[in-house]
Amino acid sequence: MKKFGINGNCEFIFNAPNLKGTINMKIRYALLTAVAVSAAATTKNLPAQTAATTATETAQKVVVKQSHFDARVEQIRKDIAALPPTTTGTIVMVGDSITEGFFRKEAMPETVNGMLVVNQGISGDQIDRPSAGTGLTSRIDLIKQARPAVVFVMIGVNDFWGGKETPEEVLPQYENMFTMLKQALPETQIVLQSVLPTSKKNAYLNENVDKLNALAKELAEKSGTIYLDLHPTMEDEKGELKDEFTGDGVHLTPAGYAAWLQKLQEVGFIIFTKN
Repeated sequence: MKKFGINGNCEFIFNAPNLKGTINMKIRYALLTAVAVSAAATTKNLPAQTAATTATETAQKVVVKQSHFDARVEQIRKDIAALPPTTTGTIVMVGDSITEGFFRKEAMPETVNGMLVVNQGISGDQIDRPSAGTGLTSRIDLIKQARPAVVFVMIGVNDFWGGKETPEEVLPQYENMFTMLKQALPETQIVLQSVLPTSKKNAYLNENVDKLNALAKELAEKSGTIYLDLHPTMEDEKGELKDEFTGDGVHLTPAGYAAWLQKLQEVGFIIFTKN
């Protein structure tokens, strides 16, 4: 499998090889800026110039994330097309930047327990973002196209980031995502992984993360699905992500990926020996 990197530079947005795509991105950017300016000026009573500057920066970040999502989806399609025709089962890793980082940091081997690994992590992604046309629920067909024997799912921390959504909003989305995965992949072993603990300035996320993980465990138990609780491996005595496993309190260091990979291999061994 071909390994890939990230292009998060702003110029990527406007240098798309497809002119139509470039124009659409510019239009999207303009609309986002206009909406953000209005919201900033109305809700924060900021001077118009200050509100415009803040809104422009916000819109730029949103567009960069959208462009990265589109670029990653295109790369995932290429990875699927590159699978050998004789491939009958793969391991699909699906999630956000923490999952994507497995290949970006060269922490994930190309095969685990003899099966090809397809990384479908997308930085910044959430469970469900229908208004943006993103979210894990928007790309379940890509998971199916990878011909998975096993799918490892870790998603949800971005839904809580900065207080964007409450557990009351996120938990039904997660349950719906799980139902969609089960319906689309009835013969595939789905492994729901706990969202990792956070630490440092991001430790405030842990309360909501714990609620999401409790739901994931409940769904797994009710449906006979495997739930992989990574917290005993990844958390310290305070219940936060261990210092040696992270730099910013969310994303993993090579040591963090090594610890996660060991747990994946242990679960994979159990799955394949059962079958």
